[in-house]
Amino acid sequence: MDLDCIKGMCYQPTPHDFCPGHSAYFDSDYYNDDFEQLWGSSGRGDLKRMKEELDVNFIHIYNWCTLRNHENFLKECAALSIKVPIPISNYTLGLVREGQTQTAEHNVRDIVQQAIHFAPVVVPMWVIGNEFELEGFNINHIVQVVELVDRYDTKNLNFAIPVSFKDQALPTLRQIKNAFQTQLPHLLHRLVFCINIFNSGSDIESFFRETYAQEFSDVPVFIGEYGKDSLHITELQQSEWIHEQFQTVFKLMHDPSLRFFKGGCLFEWNEEHWKPQPHESTFGLFRMIDDGITARTLRCGHNYPIDELKCKPAYEAIRYHVDQLRRRPLNECSVPPEQQSSIAPSAPPLTAIDVCLPVAVDLPAPTQDIIYPRPLPPKPQINTPPVVQQRVTLPPPPVIRQTVQVPLPARTLPPPPTLPRTQVEARKLPPPPIIKK
Repeated sequence: MDLDCIKGMCYQPTPHDFCPGHSAYFDSDYYNDDFEQLWGSSGRGDLKRMKEELDVNFIHIYNWCTLRNHENFLKECAALSIKVPIPISNYTLGLVREGQTQTAEHNVRDIVQQAIHFAPVVVPMWVIGNEFELEGFNINHIVQVVELVDRYDTKNLNFAIPVSFKDQALPTLRQIKNAFQTQLPHLLHRLVFCINIFNSGSDIESFFRETYAQEFSDVPVFIGEYGKDSLHITELQQSEWIHEQFQTVFKLMHDPSLRFFKGGCLFEWNEEHWKPQPHESTFGLFRMIDDGITARTLRCGHNYPIDELKCKPAYEAIRYHVDQLRRRPLNECSVPPEQQSSIAPSAPPLTAIDVCLPVAVDLPAPTQDIIYPRPLPPKPQINTPPVVQQRVTLPPPPVIRQTVQVPLPARTLPPPPTLPRTQVEARKLPPPPIIKK
């Protein structure tokens, strides 16, 4: 199966009010009809924006609940030519570890049967767990889940097993490859390595050109997560780090001498405020703005917010690079030199000013008059009025209320009781006494 040129994005659009264990969301599966206002074109339009502005063709998702309807999400991805590897999450690995094999099999069966109809055009592979070696699982749990998936997979899709970069991932990669060679030899040709690596671009290049190529060049590989948090550095420094990583990934996946390297997924689309580790909540290309939200109602009766997303400098750096690769005309608006800060050595610098744009707005083509803080090529000096940056805000959706009149059943009062004449006379008061003078 062709996996070349994975231009991926890690996508977990968790609303700002999500709270594990005390949430109306039930799980972290947002790739379904309940949350269409986050990813769909009729709402905030995350998928469309990824495709049009960053040329994303692959999204890394993390949860898949079989109780939800994912068909429209997969159809939207198909329309945008975005591939979706389906996760068999650590939840299923936990069932296997606890000996609940039958429950695990039912879960795997339902996931495969839901997604297999979109394979291989939209669904190219199964993703088994996430960094299992750090979560208390072992290779036998992985083998059992792979066997369950293969039992119901009629399209013979690939298997990706994301691992961390602990000890350069080498012990875990050797363990996985050995397990496939000895226990799953008939599936070895479907194995794809997936490494989460947050090192610098130079470290990434050195690892794949030297270390990985020497030992695993016969196994395809892609980066499941790369990026940088902004907890202890500025957002501009975060942007420089991510931009170097992005350039490295792009260079490696187009190098004919590294045919095994297939690309990578940038971690991640938006910040996730619920994460307990402070640095984990600052990886996103967008910050979430908690005010100005629009509440939507889940089928269970709870509401969730459609958070506005404010792009960080890293987003504009990647977007500019993609624009250059596409050779599309850039916006002719100039950026004042005093607002610029170096991002890419081969490109004019980015502005440090943030522009707040609600994602629910369908962004126009670059030739229209919405200003983005992205680097622009030098242009002749022209006496033009200064550019004014504006905040574009969607009006709240109209609330339609309909009053339904429910007719009440007619009530008939009983007639007053009829008293006998004698009782009526008895009730008459006696005449007043006659006082004689």
